[in-house]
Parts: sequence; structure tokens; C-alpha cells
Amino acid sequence: MTRVWIALIGVVAPVLVMWSRVRLGVHTPSQTLAGACLGVTKACLWFTAWNGIQIFLDTPSSQHDTASTSILRDGLKNTVGVRVDSWIAQAEVSLGRAMRS
Repeated sequence: MTRVWIALIGVVAPVLVMWSRVRLGVHTPSQTLAGACLGVTKACLWFTAWNGIQIFLDTPSSQHDTASTSILRDGLKNTVGVRVDSWIAQAEVSLGRAMRS
């Protein structure tokens, strides 16, 4: 349940900041969306790079620390907590069928 609250705060807080920036007239909605996209991209790149380095170096923390569960090692279903892997597999099958048609 703690992960749900952390995720909720991690989504709601930036959205509130984006809304406040637009409301105050400091930025346009497109500027705040561009900033959000850049932030998400940077976070994903850093997360992947950090966990990839930990696995490559074979550090003890990458093997035993549950806080550093890696998408690279465990897949999305264990990291995110939902069965995202099966959704991705279904999407790949659907796209494959659509491409053949």
C-alpha cells in the first residue's frame, strides 16, 4: 500500500505544480507538458542506466536489495506490481496480426 501512496504523490504533486504554473501565467500548457515529458524521459534514462550499471558490476545491492529491483533484471510485472508484461505481449500479438493484414 505504501508503493501506491508514493506513486500517487509522485503523479499528483507534479500535476499540481504544472497547473499552478499555468494558472499563474508563468508558462503555457504546452510548455508544462514539454517539461513533464522531458522529466519522465530523464527519469527513465537515469533509472535504466543506474540499474544497468549495478547489474553489470554485479554489486551485492543489485542482487539482494529489494529497493533496487530492476526492470532490466525482473521485468515490468515484478517492478511495477501489475501484469504489464502480459499486456505488452498481447499488444505485440495484436500489432503483428494488424501488420500481416
